[in-house]
Amino acid sequence: MPQCCFVLALGVAVVVAVRGLPVGQEHIAMMFLPSDFYAGGCLSSAPPPIMYVPRAHYLREVMTQFNLSLAYAAITPRISRHSLVAFVYDRFLEFTGIVIDDDGYVFDLLNPNMDLDVLFGGEDDPSWSWCGDFLSARMRVPKQNAAMKIAARFKLLWIALAIHNPAAARDVLR
Repeated sequence: MPQCCFVLALGVAVVVAVRGLPVGQEHIAMMFLPSDFYAGGCLSSAPPPIMYVPRAHYLREVMTQFNLSLAYAAITPRISRHSLVAFVYDRFLEFTGIVIDDDGYVFDLLNPNMDLDVLFGGEDDPSWSWCGDFLSARMRVPKQNAAMKIAARFKLLWIALAIHNPAAARDVLR
């Protein structure tokens, strides 16, 4: 088994570059199954967890919004509208797995171009009223499905909840 210098998950197979090639020669890569790495001692720990994000259509539904809001209300200490984005970002920092969207897109939770303040509307609304409305939905069921333009917010909220409490994230979708 060659010595591994990096591992990149690509569906079922994994691409591994071989260390020690002279500069100027072709880049050599081999395809292995993940079990080859763990059995061969190339990787010492278990594979990273993989999280599959539900479709935006489901996350935008009225009852899903309500259930998601209830799940956030159950988190202690209580999350305020001002600390909601910080809570989401902190969960992203602690997650070491892979997040895959329903379209097969792999989320980079720590992408420097993903500004959570902008995604949650904090740039245009410093009082975080959308976050406050979301958190207050636990007291009243929303009247209509959320607009598609804010579907990314619900995806990020669900991902953060799934990192914090996977059982609660599953219950949100029931």
